[in-house]
Amino acid sequence: MSSMVAKTKLAKAQSKRARKQPRDELGRFAEGKQAPLRNGAKLAPVGSRFKEVKTETVTVNRQKYRIPVDEKGNVPKYALSARFINVTEGTGPKTERRNIRIDQSSYAKTTLKGDLKPEDVAEWWARPNTSDVQGIDDPGSGIFELANLQSEGRREAQGKVAIIGGTKQDQKTIRNVLTNSFTIREQKEIFKNGMTIDIVKLKDNVAGEYHGRKDGMSHLIRIDPRYVDDGDTLLHEAVHHARQVDAKRGKTLTKTRSRDPHRVAVHRDDVALEEAATVSETLARQRNYKQPNNAGYHALVPKNGKDAKTMISEDRELYAGSSETGSTGLRGQRAIASVEKNFDKSNIANLNLKGLGYPDVSAKRRLAQLKKK
Repeated sequence: MSSMVAKTKLAKAQSKRARKQPRDELGRFAEGKQAPLRNGAKLAPVGSRFKEVKTETVTVNRQKYRIPVDEKGNVPKYALSARFINVTEGTGPKTERRNIRIDQSSYAKTTLKGDLKPEDVAEWWARPNTSDVQGIDDPGSGIFELANLQSEGRREAQGKVAIIGGTKQDQKTIRNVLTNSFTIREQKEIFKNGMTIDIVKLKDNVAGEYHGRKDGMSHLIRIDPRYVDDGDTLLHEAVHHARQVDAKRGKTLTKTRSRDPHRVAVHRDDVALEEAATVSETLARQRNYKQPNNAGYHALVPKNGKDAKTMISEDRELYAGSSETGSTGLRGQRAIASVEKNFDKSNIANLNLKGLGYPDVSAKRRLAQLKKK
């Protein structure tokens, strides 16, 4: 078989696989962070999967609401939390925004308990401050535990970040990662409209996922409990979120190319750039750096005589100044400036997802194309 025929068949096979990949209603991919590989398993790309959440529609006062449900038809706790945190909706009876702290400071006359169906929470979903859901907006819920944060500024910055599930140590670890990786100014900006972080066993060998705002809920990060403390997964998803919502970012490289203001759902031409830039900023920001046990996206970078973990270490040193275990990274504008300055010199800038059904263009080349426009 000639090399040209072989390449043609390979291209057709890749295109066929890409067409079969699940997408959202707009034909775009959603974010999902790949877990460490085991037993020679093939790496799937972040952004190559999208699992549409099943919803049921309820009507309250002639207003329709789509409420997520799990396989048993119950409303997941993360959805209840994400709805509660989205203070831009569900006001009433007054028109000002709901106040999370005030709502949680006292018990309502009615408290909903146990497994709840959409019809059970319909009135609460429409106006969350008129009743309580046990474990969400009652005083004993604990999803906004901020005691381990050492300053009022830090507690204020994460006051709209709810953590669902996991152990107390998991929850503490997550808040410390956010505190150590972003300045207070950044946290206030990226979490001003709320965030729910759901610690839950994920399927399909996925370590973490980032979901934008949808169906009246706040932004959502889901993370498998096995990867809460790996130093990378949560931060990767948080960087995607920061790239999405931080209005202070104005550069093509450090701001997402998403066409949707509420979701990381970039055009397929920009997926390699989105992921390479996110990996770069994650490496720059890791405050207590750990040598990775997962090659991640570096496994898809042309080797050029280097293995993936060597390239990761080189990129960490390029962006943060050190790749030693426990070394300190950057925050704020220093982290962003390092990515902007060093991206073209990094290994991850050569990321190309052509073998996975995406356009044959590296992240570096795509960035150059966008700068010319």
